[in-house]
This record gives sequence, structure tokens and C-alpha cells, in this order.
Amino acid sequence: MWQLPEMSALPKYHQIIHVIEEKLGRGELQPGERLPTERALADLFQVNRSTVKRAYEELVANGIVIAEQGRGTYINPDKWFRYTGNQTNWHNYMKHSRFSLSVPFMDALKAKQREADPELLDFASGDLPVSLTPEIELPHLSWQTLLSEEANDAPSGYEPLRTVFAEQLSQRSNQALTSEHVLITSGAQQALFLITQGLLSPGDAIAIEAPSYSYSLSLFQSAGLRLYPLPMTDSEDWREQLETLYGKHRIKMVFVNPTYQNPTGKVMSHAARQRLVETCGKLHIPIVEDDPFGMLTPSSIQPLYSYAPDNVIYIGSLSKVVGATTRIGWLTAPPEVIKRLAEARNEMELGLSIFPQVLAYSLLKSNGFSQHVAHLMQQTTTLRQTFQKQLRLVFDEAIQFEPITGGYHLWVSLPDYVTTQREYDHLLKQNVLLMPGTLFGDSAKYFRLSFIYFTEERLLEAVLLLKKQLQELK
Repeated sequence: MWQLPEMSALPKYHQIIHVIEEKLGRGELQPGERLPTERALADLFQVNRSTVKRAYEELVANGIVIAEQGRGTYINPDKWFRYTGNQTNWHNYMKHSRFSLSVPFMDALKAKQREADPELLDFASGDLPVSLTPEIELPHLSWQTLLSEEANDAPSGYEPLRTVFAEQLSQRSNQALTSEHVLITSGAQQALFLITQGLLSPGDAIAIEAPSYSYSLSLFQSAGLRLYPLPMTDSEDWREQLETLYGKHRIKMVFVNPTYQNPTGKVMSHAARQRLVETCGKLHIPIVEDDPFGMLTPSSIQPLYSYAPDNVIYIGSLSKVVGATTRIGWLTAPPEVIKRLAEARNEMELGLSIFPQVLAYSLLKSNGFSQHVAHLMQQTTTLRQTFQKQLRLVFDEAIQFEPITGGYHLWVSLPDYVTTQREYDHLLKQNVLLMPGTLFGDSAKYFRLSFIYFTEERLLEAVLLLKKQLQELK
């Protein structure tokens, strides 16, 4: 947000310089980023254009910005704030990193979440609150017992835990799986990371859904992959797009989240799943299925893995069932793929700690775990239904969304209220946290609403407060 400091005795052009330097310091402006034109900035600050011109001239003289005829004025990409010659210019190192720079909006949002303000309207978090995590007493495990369990550890993970996950997916997919088909990972993102590093090469092309949470994952950029979208449409037919992408770009993998997709909440139909595996099978393209809600999915919805177990890599996680801090995920694939990925992981970090794996196994084998899952499904169903009814009641025809039957997210449009990043920034400052569509590779006119962080009573109140804050934007 461009705003001059209040009650400042400094000349206006000095104030403008100060604002730009502050934005650099906070990361809101990045090296190489273009600044508004003199006329546009003068309108924003309500000052004469000559005032902005003088501020820009001072910044050019100090080497902070560059002005080029026909290109405009932009932050000097070879400067790191007030870099001097006898200091290391760390920006030259950082700008060549394959990992994407942090997003200031997300940094500010996470800072708000850490404050844990009871008045916060957190529609951004998709993590289970403590009230919905398992109330299960785990068995006492001595230090010696934990250490002795290392005998059951392997490059692909703790054998008993791998067996449990293999049995669970065998039941859901009607496929005969053993522990050799399973790799334990430190969460679902590590599974994705291992695939990008162990099975793909820099420059390879992959296809992902659009919109998708994958657009916010720097692991694809760090692997040097080229991303191509598969639009989420009502037809659910990607045959033509996949054949075109394969012909033009030789895509190597397709990454999908077919059940309670993030952010749309959609469930891919049976017919669409068949078309996808048949098309990818014909083109010899493997599929990566991310299924974070697998344990909370009715048996009537078959995982994509069940359609083509030899051509689908399945990723599961405990985070949506027992909490994000668990950091236990798993990957199911043909044994030779599991072996390759385990070797790649061990080269990078020498395996996975035995402690969280033993605890996860104890939890999954406890008497109360199945009751916890049933209770969680009932609770989240109530929250989901309440949330959608309340949104429709409060916003009426102004709100646009497709009803969902599972997951913790709703993909929403409120064109009469919020359509630009500036509005999301303003709401953030008012303790209203939303996830703009731009974070998922879509337009800012869409946003994701997560309801899992609220109790039913608080959820009813939160929707009313959301409308109040949105009305104040107008």
C-alpha cells in the first residue's frame, strides 16, 4: 500500500524516498521490480509530479533505482539496498537460487497466525486445531525401546509402519500391496520433493491442475521443472490437452489431487479418472496422486491408484487426520521406484528419524484411532454443511461457489466485494485472513476459504464478521 507517513516534517520527496526504502527493507519491493510511473505515484500520494520526479532522481543518484527510456523506473537488480563495494553483495547469490523468494503477503499472514489473536478470522489455515486432534493415550516407550526399534528401520522407513500403510491402501484400492511398495516420508511435501529430485531432471516438463496449491511450491522451481496447466473444467476431460502437451513439450509426469482438490474441493468423477489413466497409459506418462484426505474419504470414492497401480505414484499423509506437526507421509509405487527414491533420500539426509515413525505406528494401531477418524469425519461434515449454509444465508446471490462434500476448503468468488490483491492486504491488516487465487495460479477474484479452524458456534459468527469487514472495503 502506497501511503506517506502521517505528521512528518520531512519534505514530500524525502518522505517518498523513505517509503520506497521501507518497502525494500520489508521485502515488498524486490530487486528488478518496476516502480509506478511518476504520474501514477503522484496520484497515489496526492502530490505534484515534480515531487515524485525529484524523489526518483535522488534514488537514481544513490544507485537504488534505475531509470531507462522506454522501460521506466525499477529497483536496481545489482544493488542490495545500500550495498558498498567492500561488502559481499549477498543478493547476487540469492537471486540465482532456484528456490523462489518469499511472498510478502504470506509472510505477513503467517506472522498474524503466530500472534494467536482470539479475534483473528483465520479462513486461511487448513491445519487441524488441537480440539480435533486425537485424544488417545500412547503406550509408554522407554528410550531403550525406541532405540531397539531401529532394527526394524530400513532406507524406505520403519517396517511395521510401512506394513500398516500398505494394508490400508490395499483395502481402499483392492490391490495386493506389501511394505516393499511403501516409502515413509517426512510429510507429503518431502514425497513430492523426492519425486522431483529422484525421477525428474532439470528442464523436464510436467502438467499440474489449474488452479492448484502446487503453484505455491518452490520445490518444482528448485528442480528446474517446466509447469503446464490442466484447467479444472466441468467437462473433466484432459485427453486433448495431454496429447497436445505431450506432443509439444514431452511432459514427463502429471501431478493431480483428484479427491477434495486443493483449492477447489472438487472430486474427480469415476469416468474422468478412467480417461486420465487411459490417456497417460497410452502416452506412457506416470501420474502422481496427492491424496491428503485419503483416510477421511468414503469407500465409494476409489483412489486413482486403484485404476492403474503400475502407472500411479500415490502420496498420503497423516496431517489432515492427526495434525500438521506429525510430519509423517508416505509414498506408494512399484518396489523398484521405492528403492530408487529411498536411495536418493539417503544420499541427501541419511534417512528418517525412527522416533516419529514409532509414535505414528503406535497411534495407528491404538484402540481409539478408528473412533477418532469416525468422530473427525462426523465433526468436519457438520462444520462443512454449517459453513456452506451460513455463507449462502449471509451473502445470498453475491457469493459464488460449488458445494463440496469433503475436505476443509471452499473455492469462492465475491465479485461485489473483493477482486484485487490490495483488498486482501487491507483485510489482512484487519485480522481477516484469506488465501487469494493468485497463490494457486488463478485470478485474485477467487479465493480459498478454510473452515476447519473454527468451532461451529464461532463459524456462524465468523461469516457475519467477514461480511462486515468486506462491506467496509466498499
